Amino acid sequence: MSDSKEKYLKSLEEINAVQDGFTEWNINPFLKRNLRCPDRGFGFSGFTDVQQAVVPAVASGNNLIVRAETGSGKTLAYLVPIVNYLANGPFAYDPTAPTKKDRSQGTFAVIVAPTHDLAVQIHEVAEKLTKPFYNIVCTRLVGGADSDNEKKRLRKGVGIIVTTPGRLLYHLKQTANLRANLAALRFLVFDESDRLLDMGFKQVMREILDRLSELSDATARQTLLLSATVGNELESFASSFEGSWKHVLMDDKGDREAYKLPESLKQEYVLIPARKKISTMLALLAAPSSVKSIVFVSTIDIVTYMEKLLNHLTTTATPVARPAEIFALHGNMPSPERADMVMRFSKAERGVLIATDVAARGLDIQHLDLVVQLDAPADVTTYVHRVGRTARQHAVGRAVLFLLPEVEEPFVGALQDSDIEVQKLNLERLLKTSFKKDHRETWYSIQDTIEDIVGKNTELLESARLAYSSWTKAYTVRTRAMRKIFNMHSIKTSGKLGTMCASFGLKESPTEIAAALRMKSEKERRDREAAAKREHMQKHRKNKLGTKVGKGTRDDRRIGMESRPRGGKVKRL
Repeated sequence: MSDSKEKYLKSLEEINAVQDGFTEWNINPFLKRNLRCPDRGFGFSGFTDVQQAVVPAVASGNNLIVRAETGSGKTLAYLVPIVNYLANGPFAYDPTAPTKKDRSQGTFAVIVAPTHDLAVQIHEVAEKLTKPFYNIVCTRLVGGADSDNEKKRLRKGVGIIVTTPGRLLYHLKQTANLRANLAALRFLVFDESDRLLDMGFKQVMREILDRLSELSDATARQTLLLSATVGNELESFASSFEGSWKHVLMDDKGDREAYKLPESLKQEYVLIPARKKISTMLALLAAPSSVKSIVFVSTIDIVTYMEKLLNHLTTTATPVARPAEIFALHGNMPSPERADMVMRFSKAERGVLIATDVAARGLDIQHLDLVVQLDAPADVTTYVHRVGRTARQHAVGRAVLFLLPEVEEPFVGALQDSDIEVQKLNLERLLKTSFKKDHRETWYSIQDTIEDIVGKNTELLESARLAYSSWTKAYTVRTRAMRKIFNMHSIKTSGKLGTMCASFGLKESPTEIAAALRMKSEKERRDREAAAKREHMQKHRKNKLGTKVGKGTRDDRRIGMESRPRGGKVKRL
């Protein structure tokens, strides 16, 4: 018996000797160890209620409609049976075979998520879950990433794809290797299906289904629709699939449990004009009790801008200059870089982390005092995940939600409807605590200081414009119910859109910002075209001469023939 096989059998014996909450389930032993192991795996003792209902249902091969709240463990509920199928079947481990990734068998699972950040989070869980299986390759395809790099990964072959709907449709149209690999498709998952439909992806999802039907056998494919709610629209969408459906509906108690928050968490909201958002945020960060803080914003461009701005403010003589390290976290960072950023933030004596919702789930940082939601969350569930970063393990925590007066104020009612009680922030007390003497004057002066800094710094100015532009786009990407509260039309008609520019330290109007961004985009386009033209001419010149002409080089056409010096006789070489 080979050493590798002997080691493999010994590992199997050790794993199977342990009785735990996964023993009764028919799960690959190495997958079971990964779920159980606290240091390198997940550290779970058993399945949650949702997982106990969904795992065997997926294993049965039925098309499923699963109603389960975000945060109830639904991601692992469908990933565990998918990975278990691959680990026991197409990618079954052979201890006698070389440890080489097998990318030739095709793509067996496609998981579609409504947002970039959710796709990033699902992909991270999938990567961690498949860690024991060297030959199961996961990748993510999301907007904003380099599509050429994605195509390279798809050419090599991947077993599991996590993607957003628009990006998947793009590759279905543009990437031949993906179309070929999808002949093996076994699992199609639409996570947060209700949000996908509410956000206007219905037609894109139908086109995805039509194209997949041309590429793979629909009868051999299992489809899972996961949703927080199951209404007529979702049922209608499900009817467009072939085959029957099995429903797995978690009861209302399970849904309410997802919104259970610790009693040691103090939840507040502040109705603040857009022009005072940054100065009020700085007052919160300057409070003596705010040692470690997370500031949630809606887009990557806002993260980039706020990181630059706060670094500038903490290193210059401003009324809010304080010794604090500024960190940034968003979904476009590679996983190792994000992990390093979280570790550095955790170790920092005093720090502020600016983040998108990629930090709202699964991030466990000890001694986190404050969560600031500078941009309102997409929905109540996102709110819960954000504030859940603090007051962990019975520690005291504080969470403050920023809302625009009148237009966003109804979100407080949406929280109360979900049995989440939030108190109105005492702004006067906060300003006195943070700014001491002349606290009102300091609060007013901060905005003028920021506008002066941004106006004089080209890098900050361009970053602020991009941040504002991305905010206007992200604001409309919400579920149908939330669009009644967070309504861009209401902001425009109330005259608040112009003041939103000031919330990014800009003195320009929305029209002026749009014009400046168009000019910048046009200049970048011309520069790219000029660079491509220069490269083309250089290649043409090389081809014409036969070799690169430069110092120390000669024309190949003359070598071995003749060279005629200027005004001289023919000289043989």
